[in-house]
Amino acid sequence: MTEVLLDKDNLTDGWSNIESAMAAIDQGLIATIALVLGAALVARGFALVKPCFVLSTALALGCRTFTVACREGQMIPGVVSALLVFGCGVVFAHRLYPIFVFACGAVMAGALTFFCRTSLDLTHSPTALIGFMMLVSVFGGLLLQQSRIFSYRVLTPILGGLLMSATLRFFIIAALTKASVTWLSFTHFPLRPAYVVTDPLEVFFVVAWGVCACMGWYSQLISVIAGVDPLALPEHLSLRLQRMNTWFPWIFDGGEEFASDIMPSLRQEREPFLPKPEEEPAETKPDYRPEALILLMVFSVLLLNFLMMSKPLLFLGHVLMMSAAFQVFMTAALTSYISPQRVLLGLRGSPLLRHFTHGSFNVLVLLFAIGGYLSMYARQVEHEESQLGFNNPSVMRIAHVWTGYVTMALLFVMCFSGAVKMVAGLTTGSSDDVAKFHSHLGRSLYGFAAVNQLCSYFMPGMLPLWASLLLSAVLALAVSATLYLLITRDAETVQRMRRFGDERAASDLPVLMNSYAPVPKISTSCSSNTTRLESLRSYANSSHRSSGPGLASGSSRQSGDFEPFLASLEAEESKVLISRTFVDWHRQSQATRIAKAQAELRGSNNLIDFLSSALVARQPTGP
Repeated sequence: MTEVLLDKDNLTDGWSNIESAMAAIDQGLIATIALVLGAALVARGFALVKPCFVLSTALALGCRTFTVACREGQMIPGVVSALLVFGCGVVFAHRLYPIFVFACGAVMAGALTFFCRTSLDLTHSPTALIGFMMLVSVFGGLLLQQSRIFSYRVLTPILGGLLMSATLRFFIIAALTKASVTWLSFTHFPLRPAYVVTDPLEVFFVVAWGVCACMGWYSQLISVIAGVDPLALPEHLSLRLQRMNTWFPWIFDGGEEFASDIMPSLRQEREPFLPKPEEEPAETKPDYRPEALILLMVFSVLLLNFLMMSKPLLFLGHVLMMSAAFQVFMTAALTSYISPQRVLLGLRGSPLLRHFTHGSFNVLVLLFAIGGYLSMYARQVEHEESQLGFNNPSVMRIAHVWTGYVTMALLFVMCFSGAVKMVAGLTTGSSDDVAKFHSHLGRSLYGFAAVNQLCSYFMPGMLPLWASLLLSAVLALAVSATLYLLITRDAETVQRMRRFGDERAASDLPVLMNSYAPVPKISTSCSSNTTRLESLRSYANSSHRSSGPGLASGSSRQSGDFEPFLASLEAEESKVLISRTFVDWHRQSQATRIAKAQAELRGSNNLIDFLSSALVARQPTGP
């Protein structure tokens, strides 16, 4: 069946039938429609894909219903049935649209892989070609479905530029020659550069196509890159278009999201005279960047192991375990602290579960890294080769081996320090003062493991050059993005992730400390009283010295009367000082005991939560 479909004569006959059908229509009308549609695709192609798909599907169903009714001689019932089918077809096409987008992405990715099979060196391996096409097709479908708006911004200018350049070519031929020409005449000539440069008309066609595509990329991508729309609509038209998109969500891609994508100014208030609605905080908006990084690492590992399927078993085990450990599991361990959506298992509770998930993934990193090292160690022993890479003295191999040993050493230090921090956090409620280098060591180890992986990609005879470049680009993108997300976290998030307990429990301690706060110290009042006593003594002494000989006896009696009074004041001052100091010390000691008891209680609660979560995870979910 495939040979029949791909037969050159059958394809030629099918294309000839299409040309004959279009030749029966007015070519000027076709050219005008193609010019308008091409200009629309160049200017706003990303906003027209779903309306064109939905309306064309519904219109085709309605026309088919009307045609069948006319054949039966039922004109008026046919019109009513066609209208009803058109409305139902709109809803049906709206539900079918995600499947259509996924299928388009899968077909484009699979077809590109099939046509590039020679460059990928998959011509002599049918099984590998089919498996690789399946993987790439699924990835292409998911990629187009998840980023369809941006993909439309890239793809629709190419199609729109083709329609516009073909129409301009048709008008030039029709104006300069009197021969009959069809709009599809541009398909009769190849686009090979050696042929194009020999015909000025074809040169104009190709250059016009490229210029129109570049204009479309500028008009559609500049709003994403710079936030400036060169084709801005008037404000009243923008508001009407926004209302229309809200009223007909089945036709437009994303409803209100479509309106905001058409022009950035549509993100303003819906009514100019009404108060602006409160903007949704940034923390509640969906952010799946960490999960996307994990999926990107999974794709890289699958592609690497697919390309290494022909290697010996022990060598393949080394590649599989090491790549899974340092690319997938370590990325998951790091993103457990930066994932706002908490898609990973166990992240929908307190920060303690984030620490538990982080530690679990790091344990997997350690186990897989040990397994990968033992696989390579066994292979080297089996072939009686050096464990230090000296049997094959290439620069990349030696760098990979020695950086691998350093990576393993840093991994053991990181896991040990992480275990110490986990124990300290579970017992005392805080691990800030334990192994402060752990976070910096984890990031450094992540980058060092990436360098080690890059060295392995370019070892002689390991991978094709295109595969080495592709895997290196994916690895560099994922690692740099992960480190960027870690570094750019705000200080409040970092402080919250350091806790091992509930946020409410952490906020109870300051309340208790305030309720048992010590009274103000009396050192200032005591010092002022002492100063007054000294002033009285100095005043009495100065009065005694300044008096004459005749008044010496009287002054002595007055100063003698002052001494008992001053002594009693000093004794009372000492008693008050001792009493208040004791009260101050007593209250401070009570507050310290309460704080210590609260910390111990929080540590016990954390330990209970940790053990209960582990027991719940081990409990079977069903029969």
